[in-house]
Amino acid sequence: MIKLSDILKEITEGKQVGTLYHFTTLSGAIGILTSGKIRTNEDGVVSTTRDKNLNTAEFDSEGELDENIVRIDLDGDKISNNFQIKPYSFGHMGKENLEFEEQIITKKDGLPINYITNIKVIINDEDEYSYTYFDSLIKKIQEKNIPYEIQ
Repeated sequence: MIKLSDILKEITEGKQVGTLYHFTTLSGAIGILTSGKIRTNEDGVVSTTRDKNLNTAEFDSEGELDENIVRIDLDGDKISNNFQIKPYSFGHMGKENLEFEEQIITKKDGLPINYITNIKVIINDEDEYSYTYFDSLIKKIQEKNIPYEIQ
């Protein structure tokens, strides 16, 4: 026999997604914190991953490789209460699918920054260009009172 309490628990309990990670550049992170949202792509999707150690190198606005990365940690459980999250596979190698991405479908112009739980700034290339963005980013993070770490 099904109990009413079990039915209510299923209805009100959110998905257990865990932490999702969004990677960007120093300037991209400043833009996110300034606008108050992570912008979507043209399909209304924010790309994330479950791999916190994903080795990503971004290209800056001039097409140069930028080895300074910002990892934005997101509360996937809270997000799943308000947005659809679906896995996305870039393709396959042999018989195994390579599932690198979790897509947050917002159907809006972005994901609000109130889902951010931590920001990790990873500096691999110390140059004057990076320090300018680095200082601005740390100020923005502190203004928004978001926990952060520097590597």
